[in-house]
Amino acid sequence: MPKVAINLVTWNGEKQIEYCLNSILKQTFQDFLLLIIDNGSVDKTVNIIEAEYLPAFKDKIKFVKNKNNLGFAFAHNQAILWTDSDYVLVLNQDVILEPDFLATAVKFMEGHHDVGSISGKILRWEYKQIEDLKKC
Repeated sequence: MPKVAINLVTWNGEKQIEYCLNSILKQTFQDFLLLIIDNGSVDKTVNIIEAEYLPAFKDKIKFVKNKNNLGFAFAHNQAILWTDSDYVLVLNQDVILEPDFLATAVKFMEGHHDVGSISGKILRWEYKQIEDLKKC
């Protein structure tokens, strides 16, 4: 198993998913597996993932499609049960990671065995200001 399991739950996130996935796949720390669990999206979220990301990153991404929206916590619990990684990163589709987020997080956790969890700083973002993330 990779060092980090990134668990991403999606639901009708076509406006956000490309930003999120691009930021994950551009991480400087690459010892991760991305498990995407879609909670019954009825927009283009599933199509975007299947057409643009699965073919190019099939070794990095596992994709599960729930037929219904089982809820954020239920879907993340599914993903957590399916991993043996040392660390689990729980994400929502509207998150954009800095390129060194995983490297920084793993380095911190490896040096602080008394810490059980960490979180990144949450900032508000506007789609127009980060259009370049989607294009890369």
